[in-house]
Amino acid sequence: MSKITLSQYWDILSQFDWFYAWSDSMRVYRGGEVAEEALKALTGLGAEYADLYARFRAHKYSGAPFGKPAAPKPPRPTE
Repeated sequence: MSKITLSQYWDILSQFDWFYAWSDSMRVYRGGEVAEEALKALTGLGAEYADLYARFRAHKYSGAPFGKPAAPKPPRPTE
């Protein structure tokens, strides 16, 4: 597992297609699955990585479309 900074991880999470599962394309869906597994694997770099992943996930899957209050987008770490 390569070491990336927390701010680099934030950038990757921010650009990730969190809604790949709703794609009609099996290629997009499978690519999203693989990419998300890679993002989850990076949570092994430390508790702050796992926390950032969890907070991004909560942000992306909240709000009116999900029937729950909107979770704020985590701020980008400044390291």
